[in-house]
Amino acid sequence: MRQIMKIKNEFRTSFFLSVRYFERNYKQLFFLILVLSFSFVNIVFFSAVNKGLTETLNSQVISYTTGDILIEPREGKRLINNADQVENSLMSIPGIVAVSPRYDQPVSIKKKDKISGTRIIAINPEKEYKVSSIESTVTEGQSIGRYENDEVMIGVEIANEEGGSKTLSRGFGIGIHAGDKIEIEFDRIHKKEYTVKGIFETKFWESDFFVLANLNDVSSLLNLDNQVSYMLVKVNDRSLVDYHKREIQKLSMDVRVYTWREKASFVQQISDSLNIIQVLMFFAGILIASVTIFISMYINIFNRMKFIGVLRAIGVSRRAIITSYLLLALFYCLVGIIFGIIITMIVSNYFDFHPIDLPMGLVRPTFTTASFIVAGLSIIAACIVSTFIPSSSITKKNIIYSIFRGEK
Repeated sequence: MRQIMKIKNEFRTSFFLSVRYFERNYKQLFFLILVLSFSFVNIVFFSAVNKGLTETLNSQVISYTTGDILIEPREGKRLINNADQVENSLMSIPGIVAVSPRYDQPVSIKKKDKISGTRIIAINPEKEYKVSSIESTVTEGQSIGRYENDEVMIGVEIANEEGGSKTLSRGFGIGIHAGDKIEIEFDRIHKKEYTVKGIFETKFWESDFFVLANLNDVSSLLNLDNQVSYMLVKVNDRSLVDYHKREIQKLSMDVRVYTWREKASFVQQISDSLNIIQVLMFFAGILIASVTIFISMYINIFNRMKFIGVLRAIGVSRRAIITSYLLLALFYCLVGIIFGIIITMIVSNYFDFHPIDLPMGLVRPTFTTASFIVAGLSIIAACIVSTFIPSSSITKKNIIYSIFRGEK
């Protein structure tokens, strides 16, 4: 019981000392709070950008390149034969809501004296628009329809002579607008004049180099016999793509089946690389906070050495003095974290309306509760350690030494 009362009295003393210290030095402590706030923002911001970038890349890959599941020809084959039969088999599986066949071939585009190389993606517009988001990305003109065999849609990176929105296509863009006439050469034998019905901009560097045409038209021109290059599959629950892949494989069709994760492995590689930078940024933020607090607290405690000696001389325990500084450190840590969260929320709201425009799409930093907790606990731990070391070191000094050394 006496031990409990002793601890309780020590805590009261520590609390009183920390409050008095704060009242006399709140201007100095405001600087520490500011440093901690920006250290918190530094830690969580890069993590949020990394997560937002990964989500954007995955979404772009699914929407414009792979679908939820990608069906490709068997190894050694260039095309999927009996495309209608394969499509009907896929649609018979519960949970699959749409299938979009595509034919993919490199072509050259000519407008007057300007020529550019690209790829043509022949689609069934009615089916494609159920799987991908390409129809909603048209920025000029209109999207092509099912029966429009002499019209195409052009990606912005090919259409804009200045290099599109990301300036990636310098040397590829040839200055095309909706309504223009262009000639597409598939090979030395097959070429045709098309009208550009629309310009699209997915904000994904790969897709914005494509030309989209009608599958019926291209199949007729190239004498394709119910053949396609690959198929995009959309499912009603993306979390079940592995299950749907197994169900497709059970059909024993002459095709290869991939989930979007398998085809988007490069996204994970990018994310892993960014994770290394994220870890470095994390430790940099913690180090800055720790060093700033350590130096500040060491100077303050050293300058108050005489006062600490007097406190110990009148019976205040060393533990109570250390605890008072730890309480003070915990206070400005919590205040710094709160300010950091407020700043982060302001930044998050800003990027919701003004996302980062990168070649892989519009990136909105994704802040998570887990990142807030990790950053907050890390800063609190750094504060406690950086405060305990100098306070413990100086309070070990002899009382007489502290008093007279503090006078000098």
